[in-house]
Amino acid sequence: MDILNKGIEYLLGFLTKLDIKTVNEYIEKDKSLVPLLDKSIKENVITIIKFILRGYWNQIDKYLHNPDLIISIINKKRPDIAQVLRSEKGRKWLIKQLREIYEYLYNFTWR
Repeated sequence: MDILNKGIEYLLGFLTKLDIKTVNEYIEKDKSLVPLLDKSIKENVITIIKFILRGYWNQIDKYLHNPDLIISIINKKRPDIAQVLRSEKGRKWLIKQLREIYEYLYNFTWR
């Protein structure tokens, strides 16, 4: 799935769902469509987030199944947290959290 194409598809869908009366009114009064688009986006934010997550699912999957990579990234900004996560107990906890986060995001994204 290509996120750019989905974004364009969403925008074209927004434009083609406008009724002709609205289009004529907005042209006559030189009104901006941005408030209508803003409302549409806010009403569809969950769907938009799902499209984005689906588009990046391979990367999300890679990170959430690699605790060492997560610790390495955390270490760059918070070495103190990374050190705790490297302990046996910390690592077990992190692996459990990554599994739970993966399951949550998977269910959110694909259902």
